[in-house]
Amino acid sequence: DTVEEAKTIVKSYSDEKKGMIPVLFDLSGFTGVYNVGAMMAMKDLSDHNRPFVKKTAVFGGSPLARVAAELTIEFINDPTIRMFQDRDTALEWLLKP
Repeated sequence: DTVEEAKTIVKSYSDEKKGMIPVLFDLSGFTGVYNVGAMMAMKDLSDHNRPFVKKTAVFGGSPLARVAAELTIEFINDPTIRMFQDRDTALEWLLKP
């Protein structure tokens, strides 16, 4: 399960860095099909990651993928997760203290 793998990776990296980490989420290649099950899985991942992740920047993907991501971010309701148009802008926000 990809969500379970992501949980393991984030926790391991956070443990290795001995603190909260930034996460860059690239939607390139996603088509943007709106799926309630996927939205719930992302909510579960976000809840799990809260103690380990400082900020999450999401970028890329098709217009439909971005809409699906924005709906999911609204549903998750976590101000540390933001959507960006491009990688550079996402990284700039992500790496600000």
